[in-house]
Amino acid sequence: MGLFAQGLILMSVGMVVVFFFLLFLYKVMEVASKIIPNFSYLLPDPEIAAAKPSGTAGTSSDVEIAIAIAVAAKKANR
Repeated sequence: MGLFAQGLILMSVGMVVVFFFLLFLYKVMEVASKIIPNFSYLLPDPEIAAAKPSGTAGTSSDVEIAIAIAVAAKKANR
């Protein structure tokens, strides 16, 4: 048997092995997606507390940004 034929056989066997591995992985994920939600009560999602917006905190940072932009523009025009 020639070297080329051995290469083709090896490539074919490798492709078949990878195909069946991916098929197996797909089936495992499909089964897991049906089983795992049944146990979601064991690890509930944490409650996220809503942050209260403060009117002045956002304004001061906006003013600082505007000042920085104005200073940069002034330096660029020199």
